[in-house]
Amino acid sequence: VLMTGGAGAGRGGGGLAPDGSTGPEVAIAQLAAACGFVDVGELFGRHGGELLALLAKEQDQWGGECPGQKVLGALMLGSPPEVLTGNMEGLVLLLSCCMHRDREATLRLALLRNLDAVLEDRVRGAAFVPVAGVIVERLLQESLVWKAGKVAAAVRYAAVVCLGTMLSNGLCPRNALLVAVHHGELIPTLVGTLEEDYYADTRAASCHAMRHLLLTAGEKLSDEHRRAVYPELLKRMDDSRNEIRVAGAGVVAAFFDAMPTDYDETNTGYLLKGFTVHMDDPDPGVQAAVCAACEVAAAKKPGAVADAMRAARGTHRHPRFIDKVMEAVQRA
Repeated sequence: VLMTGGAGAGRGGGGLAPDGSTGPEVAIAQLAAACGFVDVGELFGRHGGELLALLAKEQDQWGGECPGQKVLGALMLGSPPEVLTGNMEGLVLLLSCCMHRDREATLRLALLRNLDAVLEDRVRGAAFVPVAGVIVERLLQESLVWKAGKVAAAVRYAAVVCLGTMLSNGLCPRNALLVAVHHGELIPTLVGTLEEDYYADTRAASCHAMRHLLLTAGEKLSDEHRRAVYPELLKRMDDSRNEIRVAGAGVVAAFFDAMPTDYDETNTGYLLKGFTVHMDDPDPGVQAAVCAACEVAAAKKPGAVADAMRAARGTHRHPRFIDKVMEAVQRA
């Protein structure tokens, strides 16, 4: 009965809603009540392992938002944390199979939305902390790789949103994230989403994810990683959307915050030179965001920031933000 619970559900535009209003969730809730269970969580606690085994046997026949995917989503969203923890090995293996790059894009998209919904719940999401590195490298990173087409672009968006949720909720420990970074693919693929053409929302979500990557592991990044990141951050300051430029300035602030005090002066100067010009931007929000980032930089590199402010003073229309940054330099 659990396996057929999603058969009558319609095809929606996304993953399972967490309010229990979708077909499989309603059917499973009714089944739990009919069987005398207190709630769906108790039902999954009793039969979650069996259900995962049955789903694993049929998953190679799944396509798009099919009944099996919907039941899996209901299991992920309805299981208590201890049930997720106890079945995590089987769950990750099933997700890895279903979210492989060769599987149908609409199926991967639906499962990414399910996963993001679980990670939004910090209590349930905590069950994924021990396997965070596997989630990042085997489930999310693969979906960040560029492929042509709007559906593939939607998969990239869902993956970068999911990564941002995981990092911002503190569900990926620093060491696990650093392992993924040092394996060499995470930063290049995430940088690629910063330049997404299909959806501006992907660029915004990528700024969010990159900011939290830097806040989580930035202090331990290599100089090579930093050189790969900061030119791409400067490109976002020329984005067509002001809200993304503001978000980009927030990522630069995180870059400065995680930067060691002995970071190369030349690279710091290049970054500041290309960045401080935006402190004279026509948009006040961009001005303020750039100023705030430069104040963060002043705590790490007061000399380089002072040089950049002196160079900018002769070209900026208003000195107010320059003066504010120079006050931060004096405090340093």
